[in-house]
Amino acid sequence: MTDISVQNNRLEELGPFSFAGIRNVTNLYLGYNQIGRIHGSAFAGSEDITMLLLNDNPIKEVKERAFSGLKKVEFVFLPAGVRRLAAHAFDGLERVGMLKLAYLDLDELKTDTFFGVRGVRTLVIENSDLATIREGAFRGLQNVGELKIVNNKIDRIEDLTLDASQVRNLTVKGNHVLRVPTAAALDGIRVNKVNEEHLYRNPSKSILRNFRSSGRKIIFPVPVASF
Repeated sequence: MTDISVQNNRLEELGPFSFAGIRNVTNLYLGYNQIGRIHGSAFAGSEDITMLLLNDNPIKEVKERAFSGLKKVEFVFLPAGVRRLAAHAFDGLERVGMLKLAYLDLDELKTDTFFGVRGVRTLVIENSDLATIREGAFRGLQNVGELKIVNNKIDRIEDLTLDASQVRNLTVKGNHVLRVPTAAALDGIRVNKVNEEHLYRNPSKSILRNFRSSGRKIIFPVPVASF
């Protein structure tokens, strides 16, 4: 057996070890349920899974280490409406093709949200209300090919420290930021390449902001949001 399908049921949450230790199963279909919460270690030890579908679930909360043990998944996409991502929510998630977080509705992107994520080709955060990006939100992230922060609403950025051992390429565009971050909040960006169109969206103003890329200073215009 290579597939397990638990779709169109009334699953309300994924408890600890719900799908732990599954062997010789590559596709796990959990769409079209009522899953509102994913607990830690829900998939612990299920290293053979390459496709995990969670579509069409009203997921509101992802607990610490919810995806630990998944090491071959090609695509992890959280459905719209997630309101709480715990610190270490993705700790133990390794060698993923794409981790896509879209249409989140957060109170904050917590410190250590992405701690323990390793070897992801692309991490996408888009079309979401992130509120405050806390200091250290991306701490512990390792060996990510590209981080895309696109078309989000952000109230405040406390810190956006990233280096080339964490993320090789950074794309930031189309975001609306209510408060201009301090120079110190952005000074820790030292990735290989920065692709930037609009970190802030406001056509009436612009300033120059410094980014560093592998020790080389990159300067480009950054529109500033209104207060």
